[in-house]
Amino acid sequence: MKTFKDYINEDTKTLFNFDVVKVLNSLKNSENIKKWYTKNYKSDDLGKEIKSKYNFQDACYCIMNGDDIYDDLLGVGDSTVRERVLQELARLLKPLGVTYDNVYETWMLSARKSLLKHYHDMKGWSSSMGRWK
Repeated sequence: MKTFKDYINEDTKTLFNFDVVKVLNSLKNSENIKKWYTKNYKSDDLGKEIKSKYNFQDACYCIMNGDDIYDDLLGVGDSTVRERVLQELARLLKPLGVTYDNVYETWMLSARKSLLKHYHDMKGWSSSMGRWK
């Protein structure tokens, strides 16, 4: 079975081009996403709908694992909210040499993998068993 890293084009610079353990450890005590968002974007009512339990380490893990950032992490299906979270994630990782483009490319790969998973689920593919249901 393919892993997420198998989907990466050699020319694509993602978070996998960095020391993944260092990246995740640097975010260990990062701020809660909902608290950060509502503090920085007070006039955006969608901030109140963001799931309360996740921080920026969780966001990084989410996009590196190929999970759906909208459903699995944020609970808000708004691209502006997603963009702001990804921009902040890039800002937090900048000391490690990570750029916004690295974060964005990782998310794009994640979104493709998530879409593929939903497609297989709709068609009756059982990824855990590696065969059609």
